[in-house]
Amino acid sequence: MSGYAGLLARGVLAAAACVASLNGSALAQPASPPDFAPNANIGWYIYGRQFIPPSSGPGPVTQHPDHPYVTNDEFRATGRQPTFQLADLLTPILQPWARDLYMLRQRRFLQDDPMFLECYPPGAVRQFQQPFGVQFIEDKPFQRIFVMNGGGNHDWRFIYTDGREQKGASRGNSDNPLFYGNAVGKWQGDTLVVDTRGLNEKFWFSNGGLPHTDRLHLIERFTRTDANMLKYEVTIDDPGAYTRTWIAEWTLQWVPEDLPTYYCQDNRA
Repeated sequence: MSGYAGLLARGVLAAAACVASLNGSALAQPASPPDFAPNANIGWYIYGRQFIPPSSGPGPVTQHPDHPYVTNDEFRATGRQPTFQLADLLTPILQPWARDLYMLRQRRFLQDDPMFLECYPPGAVRQFQQPFGVQFIEDKPFQRIFVMNGGGNHDWRFIYTDGREQKGASRGNSDNPLFYGNAVGKWQGDTLVVDTRGLNEKFWFSNGGLPHTDRLHLIERFTRTDANMLKYEVTIDDPGAYTRTWIAEWTLQWVPEDLPTYYCQDNRA
């Protein structure tokens, strides 16, 4: 086993094995707020990469029930043939134009994805769907948190935790490009709550091509559920693309290894 498959296997085993060795460490002790980045080599990985519906209320667009989605990770683990994401477009959350655009992107097998075609950053939310993981780095002197992507030229997202308030539909600033918008965070108990506005329309909202508009407003919640798991929940409000506010979630796995790196090369002619 080699390459990324080996990284995943080693990471899962290492993360499982490290539970027994955490006694007496900073990770094993209750902390307020919890530490998402105990050292520079901690990466967080998602293995399903699809939105998980909430226990109640409006949820995300999910995979078509007649066409199960098999990821490359699952292929490496089980040998099952990988498949494309094929959405259940009967969901009531999509406005007609958004449904049509989503269908077009899927019919084209996602070949127009700007993250790969033009090396754009994945954008908020989608950055947590990437196979190369993310890393949290706390910048205490300036009261902000960096979220670094494991691949795609190591894009950075800034989350300010200095007590500032979100300023409506602000269009971003020089520190935080519009792919990640204006993000302000605060702690509610053990949960980091991030309020983000000011996002552009140049990125796809999800790996499957889910659209959005610049009216997008996100409330993200990060909760350290145990030594190796980070629960992520996002509330999406975009009256330009969706008929209602909806919620999705997934779980990120802690892997004590350096994040793998790849560099994107612009594929435009």
